[in-house]
Amino acid sequence: MPSVSKKIVMITGASSGIGEAAAHVFAKEGATLALAARRAEKLERLAEEIKEKYGVPVFCQATDVSKPQSVRLCVEKAIENLGRIDVLINNAGVGCVGKVADVDLELAHQVMETNFFGPLYFIQEVIPHFRKQQSGHVVNISSVIGKRSVPRIGLYCASKFALQAITDSLRLELKKTGIRVSMVCPGLTATEFSENQLRPDKVPPLRMKYQGQTSEHVAKQILKTVKSNKREIHLSTGGKFLVAMERISPSVVDRMLTLQDLLTK
Repeated sequence: MPSVSKKIVMITGASSGIGEAAAHVFAKEGATLALAARRAEKLERLAEEIKEKYGVPVFCQATDVSKPQSVRLCVEKAIENLGRIDVLINNAGVGCVGKVADVDLELAHQVMETNFFGPLYFIQEVIPHFRKQQSGHVVNISSVIGKRSVPRIGLYCASKFALQAITDSLRLELKKTGIRVSMVCPGLTATEFSENQLRPDKVPPLRMKYQGQTSEHVAKQILKTVKSNKREIHLSTGGKFLVAMERISPSVVDRMLTLQDLLTK
């Protein structure tokens, strides 16, 4: 597989979870990093840790992915400091708990701004640079529930379905340009995601019985995707089963998810 050593890899949502793990995994392989996240202090600590541990250059920029001007500044400063970007990993995301009929509309807008428009803003900023280079790789981090929606997090699911749609369109639009486009769909992952979900005050966080795969495992699969140029990967056995069953018998999946929802209340 091709090496990522000396490649400039931009990772959004890099201050924790999958993004933080991906920063370590790519740095260990010799990649130069451009890290973006809202939490500047955590981002700077991570950058110093990575530089000390792996000896690779790291640029970091406090960025709100839901703000186009913040995204533009992040990309401009990364290119100014590092010279170019070779790989964009759109990882930043936020959950939202609430039934579709009841979900707070302000929270719904926040989810779409972060999970859908954030990646779109980054894509629109980096693609002109990729075109000039005649190379580049966009990796969008989605979810298995961007393939099949589930109860009580419908807005999060919707944002990932939308991300799937623009990923597929972008891949076709960039065919034969030298620019690659991939989608990574993790299943349940042990991160801060559950604690950081958006929700009205009276709605408790949605907690899962099982912690799922580690963020390090997901990060290694993202690296593998970049090296192999895979079109799309589903990471968990349960996720692969869910997608397969949805194709065979959606009504069976409906019953499974309804039962699971009742059991987790």
